[in-house]
Amino acid sequence: MSTVSIPPMTRPITDTAYPWRRRLLTVYIALLPVMVVRDLPLLGSRFQLTELVFGALFVSWIVPALRDRRALVTTPLAKWLAVWLAVAAVSTALALHIWDSVAELAAWGYLAAVYVVIVNVVDSWDDWRRLVRVWVIASTLAAVLILVGVVCGVLWDVATPFAVQVDPFLRNRLLWVGVGLFWAPSTPNLVVGYLLAGSILALGLMWASENRQLRWLAGIAAATHAAALALTISRGWIAVGLALLVFMMQFRSYAAEVGRWIVLVGWLLLVVAVEILSFYQAAGVSASISWVPAAEATAPREAYDKYLLPDEPLRQARVEAVYAPAPRPLLNLAALEMWRERPWLGVGPGGFAREIFERQRAHGERWNGLAVLAPWDPHSTYFGALAEIGILGALSVIVVFGAAIRQTLYALRRNTAPLMAPLLWAVLAVIAGYVVAAKDDDLLTKRWLWSAAGLSGSAYALTRRGEEAPPETPEATG
Repeated sequence: MSTVSIPPMTRPITDTAYPWRRRLLTVYIALLPVMVVRDLPLLGSRFQLTELVFGALFVSWIVPALRDRRALVTTPLAKWLAVWLAVAAVSTALALHIWDSVAELAAWGYLAAVYVVIVNVVDSWDDWRRLVRVWVIASTLAAVLILVGVVCGVLWDVATPFAVQVDPFLRNRLLWVGVGLFWAPSTPNLVVGYLLAGSILALGLMWASENRQLRWLAGIAAATHAAALALTISRGWIAVGLALLVFMMQFRSYAAEVGRWIVLVGWLLLVVAVEILSFYQAAGVSASISWVPAAEATAPREAYDKYLLPDEPLRQARVEAVYAPAPRPLLNLAALEMWRERPWLGVGPGGFAREIFERQRAHGERWNGLAVLAPWDPHSTYFGALAEIGILGALSVIVVFGAAIRQTLYALRRNTAPLMAPLLWAVLAVIAGYVVAAKDDDLLTKRWLWSAAGLSGSAYALTRRGEEAPPETPEATG
């Protein structure tokens, strides 16, 4: 296996000289629950707190690095990120909707910078483990708020006229109402995507420490995540199931083998059930919309700009419900149609939503036989990449995911500290879950994906540097 050599000169500036830089990174990871609010971090009516923290973090890293002429810590994933962004830049230059593509390319560049900064700022295994613990704590608090929100949604729906104040679409989706009490409710799948990492990392902490108190706390965190995930009723369960299966592969006992088979069978049944339900839903939506007049099925032009605004939570959910009730198979077919028209570089980054919106307006309630109400994204990283950046961009995205898995495996195989293995397995499981989740959601603009990739890249860099992780001690966990 070929690896990237990191000479001593590329070692990051130590946090002994810049302790506040490490604190800024800790704050950024702690703000991950806030990141659930938006998919596109650089678009919207206001600049978010998370971007302000990252801006300060980036400046605190890049200024001394440039001044001291420090080289970047490179990883296999970083190289392929550069290739992916280069292909996206060429696609942007030839895009059908140039300003949409410029904004999307800027968002991708920002998220790639998140990965690079994490890899270069994390200076030791103690820092690395601290980020994992902060992530689990923040994610657990988010899970608790989700549970409280769902309970409040149920009570309000029964005891007050609250149900009359929201659309019927939301009355049957109490998770959305519950999450909306604290954050803008994107979709249950997005909530699952965030909680996925927290739940698996919590399991990793259970097995990665000799501190009994920390083990109990991590177990409570994992159980809290499980309760919140159980309420999502989302295809994101597929990603969680696969991540759990990958995490269990580290155990070699007979009980673990039985458990893996149980999880595997349940996961396969879930995959089949979700796909059958998805195509059934596609047929139902197509049949129900086929008779709707074009004037009613076509959203007004102002809806597109409203779709991109953060807005207050419940109103944003209503906008998505009214103007984009299209199931994934129909959106995937629309993406394939765009790819066939522009196979090499696509319609441009972020151009799918605008393009399908314009085509729907031009052709009434149907476009090429598809009953798709726009605006909406392709709801798939892979189909979206085909439509927006073509076959070259889609292949580079797949290789990016492969590089993330490869560098995590490298760290796992080369690091012999026994208490580090469960955490590295957890990171590997999270990334594997995201690779599967990418089939049904656009993950390229999800900040928690690139933050998890940052854990993978920093583990790779620390392992390459030869700093074997010291055993966890009660003092180190405080």
